[in-house]
Amino acid sequence: MAVMRGKQAIGLDLGQSSVKLVQVARRGKAIEVIRRETFDAREEGILDERELIAAATAWLQDLGLSGREFSVGIPQYFATTQVSDFPPGVKGDELNEMVTFETVQLAGLSDDAFVSDYHVMEPEFGRNNPVLIGICRQSVVDERADAMREAGIGLAELAMNGIAAANALFFLHPETIAEKSPQMVLDIGVESSTLMVVAAGQVLYVGSLMFGGSKFDELIGAHLGCTRDEAEKVKENMRLDPGDLQSPIMQATHVLQSEIRNCIEHWRSSEREEIAGKMFTRIWLCGGGGSVTGLAQYLGRIFGCSGNFFGPPDAEGKPDARQATALGLALQGLDAAHVSISLCPPIIRWIHLRMARFGYLVGAAAIALFLVISGLLHYNAELDQRKRELSTQIRNLEQCEKLIPKLEESLQLVRYHEKMMIPVVELANRAGRFVQSINVVASACGENDWFIYLADEFSFEEGKPREEEPGKAKEKPTPAPSTSLFPKAITSLDGTESTPEPSNAYIPVTKMERLRSMILAGHSPKRRHDSLEAVREIRRKLNESDLFENADLLPKPERVGREQEIFKPWLVYMQAMARKKLMGMYISFMFRLPFADVDVYEDKSADSKHSKKKKKKK
Repeated sequence: MAVMRGKQAIGLDLGQSSVKLVQVARRGKAIEVIRRETFDAREEGILDERELIAAATAWLQDLGLSGREFSVGIPQYFATTQVSDFPPGVKGDELNEMVTFETVQLAGLSDDAFVSDYHVMEPEFGRNNPVLIGICRQSVVDERADAMREAGIGLAELAMNGIAAANALFFLHPETIAEKSPQMVLDIGVESSTLMVVAAGQVLYVGSLMFGGSKFDELIGAHLGCTRDEAEKVKENMRLDPGDLQSPIMQATHVLQSEIRNCIEHWRSSEREEIAGKMFTRIWLCGGGGSVTGLAQYLGRIFGCSGNFFGPPDAEGKPDARQATALGLALQGLDAAHVSISLCPPIIRWIHLRMARFGYLVGAAAIALFLVISGLLHYNAELDQRKRELSTQIRNLEQCEKLIPKLEESLQLVRYHEKMMIPVVELANRAGRFVQSINVVASACGENDWFIYLADEFSFEEGKPREEEPGKAKEKPTPAPSTSLFPKAITSLDGTESTPEPSNAYIPVTKMERLRSMILAGHSPKRRHDSLEAVREIRRKLNESDLFENADLLPKPERVGREQEIFKPWLVYMQAMARKKLMGMYISFMFRLPFADVDVYEDKSADSKHSKKKKKKK
């Protein structure tokens, strides 16, 4: 496959008697021929190809082209071409495998190694996926490459001369690419010729003819009795005359005509029906061996079409047919050939591929270096930004560190004033607590309920008798109220004895006790079906209020010492009323009414610290 080249390329056509050189260059999108040179080996008395290559080396040095690389051609008769059609849509590695298999078929049973390449064409003439395959023996390729290397001629590309001539035609006459009728391209060399059939810009057939320009020289020399070199000079001034059948040029042309017909018949027999039966629209001639005046017009008339020579224009603007192949080789070296098939040795292909991709490698390295530098700069900028942010945070923390003692001092001052405010808040709100308690108790009072006592817990506790000192006689307890009127002061509404809930251990802000609950005592009528129904109703109403929560009967241990004192004033009155049969049986009760909310809360942080210290001690 072709490899991307530079902006200039040189094609070197090594013939048997001359060397042709054409140099092309890219000028924007256009390609121009910037140099044309020809080395005539006959004047040097050169006999074989190696002597020709050695002489060409000195000639190239004289032209100032030593050290350059050249696109060199291989005579077409050393190579084989074939158009193969593959299934539509096959491409890439799959197509490469199919072409490799087809190449093995072309090589046949030969044990020799082969070099091959292919060119994918557009679907035309009934073919779905046509591919032009070129194959040549490895020994031929190596021999040509070794000869170039020994002569000091750099090898950039190795291509087939026939395909190179077709590429020159497509370049010089782009209209031939659009022409879908078959056209004949005839490259006449010194000892042999190459015939190609092209259509729609595709090379459909490549064949070799056993006819060369030396046939004209041979017949002219025999006719005139002169040497071949003398005959070649005479040929330049002779013109083909179809009416002179005895003319040596006409006789040689008949031989050429016969060779062409045989080759065309071979092509038609293996070509697709869509194009095999079509007539040729034009015959194009090139090569130094065909420089006979009138030959192109005569062959065109024979095959029913027009005939023309083609080649890069000379100083007078006329086509130089001898340099057409060199032009095609230069185009392939520039990667501008319409049909590109390379027979270059694999090692040279690899070297040129590496050189062609060296620019991409440099570009990739430059991009990678740019990305690394950009990343480092970006990272450095981020580090600087982070450093500035951290410096700002450090300054803020230093300022905060200076403010911490002041804040702690202010906090201690706030706590001190809070402690000083506790007695004011606690004592000032107690009157309001009493009023609110009276209102709630009044709302909870039933029609026949009697509330005889309502006091704060401090007053309730202060009324209890003090513990007797050791040595003093214990006073007899006052007898309980009559069981006939008051069977028993109830202590539980659920049938179980109430016990005081354990108090939470905490450290108060001050030693001043907070008002947390009220004590309520009273009587409720005893009903037959449920003696505690009225008391439960009172408890429910008290707990439904926003002032109290968890109101319940006062446990028996807490009533001791106060129960007789509270209920005693009412005993006489209640007993008298009972004797007059004005009242029924009553149940006495005592409630503790805890407030749902308190005026002063404990310092929870202090409590938590205290509890942590206790856990550590444990």
